[in-house]
Amino acid sequence: MVKDKEKASLFAEYFSSVFTHEKEETFEELKLSHHIDNMPPIEITEENVLKKLNAIKTDKSPGPDQLHSRVLLEVRN
Repeated sequence: MVKDKEKASLFAEYFSSVFTHEKEETFEELKLSHHIDNMPPIEITEENVLKKLNAIKTDKSPGPDQLHSRVLLEVRN
């Protein structure tokens, strides 16, 4: 059975063998989309936050932040 340290070494060896260093001048300059200038400002108000918190469904699983919806409901006030 292969130990974790051996697995990690094999992965490191493989990824080191396929990794390439690119010169900075090989990349084009990133151009921003013109749509960013047209984006409306985001307004965050206590009223809007409370409205969203009150609409949370407590029978759903936690999201990527691992906070259960019931916790958010309990601490909203």
